[in-house]
Amino acid sequence: MSEPLFTGLLTALVTPFKDGALDEAALTALVERQIRMSVEGLVPAGVFGECDALTPAEHRRVLELCVQATDGRVPVLAGAACGSLPQVLDLIAYAASIRACGALVSIPHSQRPDEAGLYDYFAGLSEAAALPLVIELAPTRTGIDLSIATVGALSKLPKIAGVVDAHGDVARVSLMRRVCPPDFALLCGEDAVMLGYLAQGGHGCVSLTANVAPKSVSTFMVACQEGEWAFARDAHDRLIGLHQALAADAPAAAKFGLHRMAQQCEPDTRAPNPPYPEAGRPALLEAMSQAADVMYHVH
Repeated sequence: MSEPLFTGLLTALVTPFKDGALDEAALTALVERQIRMSVEGLVPAGVFGECDALTPAEHRRVLELCVQATDGRVPVLAGAACGSLPQVLDLIAYAASIRACGALVSIPHSQRPDEAGLYDYFAGLSEAAALPLVIELAPTRTGIDLSIATVGALSKLPKIAGVVDAHGDVARVSLMRRVCPPDFALLCGEDAVMLGYLAQGGHGCVSLTANVAPKSVSTFMVACQEGEWAFARDAHDRLIGLHQALAADAPAAAKFGLHRMAQQCEPDTRAPNPPYPEAGRPALLEAMSQAADVMYHVH
């Protein structure tokens, strides 16, 4: 039985800026740290990478730097969720040309197609794309969703390799497992429900928290993969405060956390993403401290 192409811990990588420009040195260093801390894949230039605030040239440069820095050590799932259909296809073609392993696509943010229209959209992407595709399902951002039945139908298409499910409803895992082939990747898109998602058969997670605490989240992930559920539950309890703090102000909170950790990147964001408010900083720093305890508890 074949395995999904994307599994385990994939980091939804933030995009560092400095003095208004892309900070290429910081991005390369962040990628190296992620790999050193045992993440199993990277997702650059996604929503948490501020794809809507990047110029087309910057978007491509982020993908290029990430692929170069990983040097084949972990798969890169290139963010390609922004723009019109031609723009998305151009990004996927570019990602293929630089040897990314796949592309993350999304329901169009500015349209409200019906279920048949959504199937046709992703089927068209599948026919034209030069890479395997993972569909991000985030109805709180797009205002529209795919039904389980449509996910099942899309999962049979050759280029549709999986979904990133940011619903927060772990029951969806079992429902999708019933209609999707075993090699179709079911990835959690919301850190706070990662434990339940994996326990019900999910294959991994695209994690915002892993930007700030990659080793702790990786330690948790390994416990889940090895069936060490008591340890995983304890680790999740230690991580839950950080999951919630980062999600509440993404991506600014993650950038602030990285800045406080030996200034790994500047805390700068781009409009429409506001800077991280001072009021939330004490609680975030406390949550970071609790999360750091995970890696010191051997399972």
